Amino acid sequence: WSVAVLGKAGMVLQVHTGLISRNELAAEWSEKLYYVTDDGLPVEELSDDEFNRRFDAFVYDASRNDFDRGCMRNCFSFWCVPRWARGQLGEF
Repeated sequence: WSVAVLGKAGMVLQVHTGLISRNELAAEWSEKLYYVTDDGLPVEELSDDEFNRRFDAFVYDASRNDFDRGCMRNCFSFWCVPRWARGQLGEF
């Protein structure tokens, strides 16, 4: 049972690590907004049949994501930059 839970958690961790390293939202990732085919064609321009046929060959294109600053900067910003004012205690 523990191995199964660890396997699922590992896949979730892998997806989230990728999203953080690319500074990409889950909605953007699921819609493949920043992905192109191996010949540089944006994925959203493909027909449904072509999309399905070429799905495994999609490649992330950092130049299409204005918020991607590279893996190290993205990770540093996510983990080390505060998102709230210094005096804020968390109450709403």
